[in-house]
Amino acid sequence: MDSENIGIKDLKELIGLGLHIGMGYANSIKDGKWTAGDFFNFIPAVTCIPNAVDGFDNVAKQLLDVDETEKEELKKFVEDEFNIPNDNIEQAIEKGLLMGITIVQGSKEIYDLIKE
Repeated sequence: MDSENIGIKDLKELIGLGLHIGMGYANSIKDGKWTAGDFFNFIPAVTCIPNAVDGFDNVAKQLLDVDETEKEELKKFVEDEFNIPNDNIEQAIEKGLLMGITIVQGSKEIYDLIKE
């Protein structure tokens, strides 16, 4: 990890986009069918695209640099920004997010050790 923390702003933007897409999908299939009106469920995701794309080049560096404080910040971001009505689903999303970060960071560490 870098000695100077580079933050997680762009990582949060990308995670936010993914969660907005997921929420749009979940809201669209509630009634069991797709209609033109379901488009409106994806407006939050569409509005996230410019920021997520703008910072995309920084996401890998930020992902590899996430520390424990930032992991907690990401969990809080999911809790605060997304009204996920099912607490079990919210906890699973948070757990999956943190697991994904750990896997990426561990893979990078293994790669670096093999490369030596």
